[in-house]
Amino acid sequence: DTKISFEMKQMQASPSAKLPIGGLSLETKSAPAKAVKELPFQLSILVAEDDPLARSLMAAVLELMGQEAHFATNGQELLDYVSQSTSYDMILMDIDMPIMDGISASRALRNGEVGEFGTTVPIVAVTAFSTLSDESKFKKAGMNYFLPKPVTLKSLREVILDVVRKDPSLGA
Repeated sequence: DTKISFEMKQMQASPSAKLPIGGLSLETKSAPAKAVKELPFQLSILVAEDDPLARSLMAAVLELMGQEAHFATNGQELLDYVSQSTSYDMILMDIDMPIMDGISASRALRNGEVGEFGTTVPIVAVTAFSTLSDESKFKKAGMNYFLPKPVTLKSLREVILDVVRKDPSLGA
């Protein structure tokens, strides 16, 4: 049985022999069926990610997990989506994006700039910036969770499960 696995690595401005453009690697290998196991519920997840390859990989993984994914390419686009719909169960937020970064977008959500919904939706920082001071900035901006790149399937699953544990109505 062939499964898809991916690991997000630190982003680089230019391609190198070690990392493809976008800093992602994709490999297929035979793995136990539980490697990318569909979750027993479906969330509507809004993903803010400017890198097209990272968006494609995240879409594939979330689909394999049985989740519904929507994508924004920057923080401003994400705010526009949230102002038009309150159907998202959580947000996966890249930090380093053009036009509006993830910290600014999170602050705008938490300040109610696009409505009351943005003040409570769970936000997950997904980034290569992973020092303690960075994590502190993310929390101050209103982010609830932190997923360091490289993101593993296990850590993404754990965060999704924790969001549902904290709000059981999401998994209903």
